[in-house]
Amino acid sequence: MKKTKLISILIILIGIYFTSCNRKENNTQQLIPKKDIAAFINDSLITIQELDNSVQQELYDELNRIYAIRKVSLDYMITEKIFEIEAKKAGVTVENYINKYYYDNLTDNLLTSFIKKNKLESGIIELKRTLRLVNINSPEGEKLLYKEYKNYLRKHLADSLRLAYNIKINLTPPQSPSFSLNKIFAHYRGNLNSKVIMLEISDLECSSCKESYPIFKQIYDKYKDQVKFGFTHFSSYVSVSAIACECASLQGKFWEMHDSIFELSNLPDTTAIMNIAKKMGLDINQFRIDFKDSTIVSNIENNFRNIHDKGIYATPTIIINNKAIFNSASLEEIENLLSQELGKLE
Repeated sequence: MKKTKLISILIILIGIYFTSCNRKENNTQQLIPKKDIAAFINDSLITIQELDNSVQQELYDELNRIYAIRKVSLDYMITEKIFEIEAKKAGVTVENYINKYYYDNLTDNLLTSFIKKNKLESGIIELKRTLRLVNINSPEGEKLLYKEYKNYLRKHLADSLRLAYNIKINLTPPQSPSFSLNKIFAHYRGNLNSKVIMLEISDLECSSCKESYPIFKQIYDKYKDQVKFGFTHFSSYVSVSAIACECASLQGKFWEMHDSIFELSNLPDTTAIMNIAKKMGLDINQFRIDFKDSTIVSNIENNFRNIHDKGIYATPTIIINNKAIFNSASLEEIENLLSQELGKLE
């Protein structure tokens, strides 16, 4: 009898426990507004925030593209608005206002100067299905020349008028999401004590990464005394190049192998890798042993997953103090953010 009561009490307690868990789950769902929930899976859910975090670099890239489109359109609209104001002052239409400026500046001397400045003596380029060069002395070429000259004068007029206006642009580029570098395995050089950290998320066998290498090297040479520079592997497969760098790092020569591979004209095979290792003076027997070590492959694969889980998808990606660069191949963008971060230390 006592045993039966004990079992009954146990069943009741288990029921209460699961009911409590379900209530907590339901309460959590009730606390989150429905508009912030992307999907329900039974009693579980995926929030918009979780969804965005999983693709945050892609979203940041798209926001930058939207910003670029808006910026171009805004520039055009500002010019049109100024033309409207100036035409109204003159009591004419915008078209007549621009045409007057055009005909006032349509002289032989100015046109000749325009031709020489833009090196159009040999012809003017026209795009009709394909590019072709048209003689400016032909009827068709003359028509194209005047059209090009009119566009030039229109821009010149707009630029000169803008100087007289107080133009304030409130349109701003999107802010970079913050990317945590926790759990990302990287190699560092430069000023290892610097609070400004530039991390290159890259693939030694990626063509875009290879093209960007001279830019990153130039930045390193310029800022190596001020900035801590890092490199981490990010590729959907483990390449022989990545393995070679990790094997070289075990002998203290990661960066020498890194530079040697990026400076090759073609992707290296295992034979080429071994030749590089020999030229670098590595212990080639140990290098061969390490090259077959499955632990290195496993570490690179784990690193890929960690980076991917942070919402990063592209190579090369440059992150400076947890902020991503939109155009990672842009020397100007990278230097601007480095200067901002270094300025905070002053």
